[in-house]
Amino acid sequence: MTKGKEYFDNIAVSWDEKFKPDVNKIEKILDIAKIPDGSTVLDVGTGTGVLVPFLNEAGCRIDAVDISEKMLEVARAKFPGMANFIAADMQSADLQKKYDVVICHNVYPHFSDKELTLKNIFKHLLTGGRLLIAHSASREEVNSRHQANREVKDDVLPPVTELAGLAERSGYKTIYTEDAEVYVYMGGKE
Repeated sequence: MTKGKEYFDNIAVSWDEKFKPDVNKIEKILDIAKIPDGSTVLDVGTGTGVLVPFLNEAGCRIDAVDISEKMLEVARAKFPGMANFIAADMQSADLQKKYDVVICHNVYPHFSDKELTLKNIFKHLLTGGRLLIAHSASREEVNSRHQANREVKDDVLPPVTELAGLAERSGYKTIYTEDAEVYVYMGGKE
């Protein structure tokens, strides 16, 4: 099971005030991803729905998943009708659907079993589909922030090369990696 459900439920109402999204970095990540208009997208760990308006503007059909029902309540209130919001844990969920693109934005360190999550997400990708794991900060910044918070101090973002190796063992073909201003892994399903 993904760690921190209770933590994220408790912080959901104040999340957007504490963690304001960096629009420029989100746009950079989505520019790297080059998601075709009209794609079916699974937004894993959507939280309060930070990516939903960007994906909606691109004409994507969005399923937004999170383990925190409180986070989903906030997202639904902010973006009614823009996405299908689903309470589920992507380490084990079977959504009975496949997607063109699966995005894990600012969530990957919180999966307790990263390999199991990657394998389960792989089952939800169409052939030719892509997985995007991204953070709007570098690995060092993410890990430093987590270290300062006892609730998530053990939720570590691995070097992107380590993530790429794990993803490849889970069936993905690495397409793109970066860990500078932002952290990005993109892999494909052939």
